[in-house]
Amino acid sequence: MRNLYRGLTVCLLMLSATALAQQDLWVHVNGNDSGNDCTFVGTPCQTVNHAIGQSSNGDTINMGSGEFTETVSTGNRVLTFRGQSAGPGGTILQAHEDGWEQATNRVLTVGTGANITVENLWIRHGNSDNSGGGIFVIDSELTMIDSRVSDNRAIDSPGGGFFLISGSTLTLENTVVRDNQADNRGGGIDLVGSSVVTVSKGSEIVDNQSGDIGGGIFAGGGTTLTISESVISGNESGDNGGGISAGNPSGNAPSEFQIVDSVISSNTSGSDGGGIWSRGDLEIQRTEIADNVAEGLGGGITMAFSSQARINRSTI
Repeated sequence: MRNLYRGLTVCLLMLSATALAQQDLWVHVNGNDSGNDCTFVGTPCQTVNHAIGQSSNGDTINMGSGEFTETVSTGNRVLTFRGQSAGPGGTILQAHEDGWEQATNRVLTVGTGANITVENLWIRHGNSDNSGGGIFVIDSELTMIDSRVSDNRAIDSPGGGFFLISGSTLTLENTVVRDNQADNRGGGIDLVGSSVVTVSKGSEIVDNQSGDIGGGIFAGGGTTLTISESVISGNESGDNGGGISAGNPSGNAPSEFQIVDSVISSNTSGSDGGGIWSRGDLEIQRTEIADNVAEGLGGGITMAFSSQARINRSTI
């Protein structure tokens, strides 16, 4: 019994130490990094990267209103980045103040082993020739809530807004992915390597462009893509899948592809599948698929390579 009490005491001490390690850090564009550990709201740090350097796993980095112009890498941290809002006058994280044309790198890299939550933040003006114009996620988890990712470019590479690889996980809740461009595939989001993407709770993937397949989203072989209570609209692709390309003609199909309670509309494909092009099986429930255009086959949906669509209580 004495050993049991000792074990419980050790566990409680470890939990207390973990709780104490979790704290709020503060950053403002008019702050000061010099000699600053970012822990006092009245004397915030100036840059996000400096705050990351001062952080421990479980911390929250609170970002004031304004434009933070820097390229950020999270390393393998477990952190929350919390802005004020994701609109004009809110909190903006950008690679260059004058647009992606002037930028020389992406905005955010979520490193191997990281678990990052982003709230009320606008990420924009990234430019990368190595995949992921806005955000690159490798073997890690990223959740974005009430946020926005826009006006990023992937030059001669995939993933204008996001690029996910190596089993990464992306969850979008009430988040807008708009006006991103990829010269390759996946204008808004590109996921490969068993990665998992969930687009949910009023999120919008709109007005993105790809030179190849997947104007809004490209999901590679072995990935999982779930869309619920969201809108995929106004995206354009040079090849298959104006809104979404699930797989490609020379590759494998996603492991799972499901659309529920959503709208897929006004997307345009330079080849087949104006709204959706799918190499693998697809489940659609209570969804509207309308006003999509394909220069080739399937204005609404193209099911390729003997794949099947299970459609329930939906409009096409």
